[in-house]
Amino acid sequence: MRGSGGYFDWPAALAAIHGGSVVLHEQSRGMAPLVAGRHLFVADTAVLDPLAAALLRDPARLDEVRREAIGFLRDSLPLARAAAALAGAARSLVGQPPAAAGEATPGQPASRSK
Repeated sequence: MRGSGGYFDWPAALAAIHGGSVVLHEQSRGMAPLVAGRHLFVADTAVLDPLAAALLRDPARLDEVRREAIGFLRDSLPLARAAAALAGAARSLVGQPPAAAGEATPGQPASRSK
């Protein structure tokens, strides 16, 4: 994953891991709680290509990291938590009449423009 501007590309990494791929990312900030060498591979941009070639010759290592990464996401960052929070928010809104145009909704300030 090149061109992340020094920051970890979480959306792309999560999509790759959930899709069964092993992530190879340039050195970046913001990777935690993922751990390099355990959940993904990290290298300087100049050595990404040679590292990718070496990893392709070691399918057992790729499979180990693939299993560790998806297991970590399932155990530590489960989508079920986000879905439960969304469902709870939806349940709290059921039965509340929709706000009229320009009227404040619960938890939001009223519009100042009229």
